[in-house]
Amino acid sequence: MALRLVGTITANVEINGKCNEIVILASDFSLEEGDMRHLGDGDYQYEALYIYHGDESEISFQATNFQGNVSMYPYIISGNIEILEDNLSIEALDFEIDDYF
Repeated sequence: MALRLVGTITANVEINGKCNEIVILASDFSLEEGDMRHLGDGDYQYEALYIYHGDESEISFQATNFQGNVSMYPYIISGNIEILEDNLSIEALDFEIDDYF
């Protein structure tokens, strides 16, 4: 894997009509998809989709690693959840392109 997810998210989630504050750890997100994508001219980037599955909510986002430059894209939120504090980040890991082909 060419990326590592670290940190936490603090969120309010509504369950049975009651608002509860929760802390979502990086390890609570699952890597749903992750693979190398050919960009042309011999360039590749690693692309990943991370998803947190709550009881009645979901947070997902995509991240990329192109030659050590990491990008994390905006969250897609569904269900009764509101992000209060975001301390989640992505770190690039060393990898060999040959490991993917």
